Amino acid sequence: MDATFNSAAQALQQGTTNFREAAERVSSGPAQDGFVSAVVEMQSAQREVEAAVEVVRAVDESLGRLIDVMA
Repeated sequence: MDATFNSAAQALQQGTTNFREAAERVSSGPAQDGFVSAVVEMQSAQREVEAAVEVVRAVDESLGRLIDVMA
């Protein structure tokens, strides 16, 4: 589970970085070249972060169940 959590944490960090970088390009305005692709990249990064959060939740639930079983 440690490796799964670490992978999710890394994906969360990467997704956040991707979102921030795309948001900076979007903030330049619609006249900027690549505006539409930056918006699409923001949406993709959002989905990446959402997926990573779900993995973290799943690991958390699994660890909680394991602790309950051992108690």
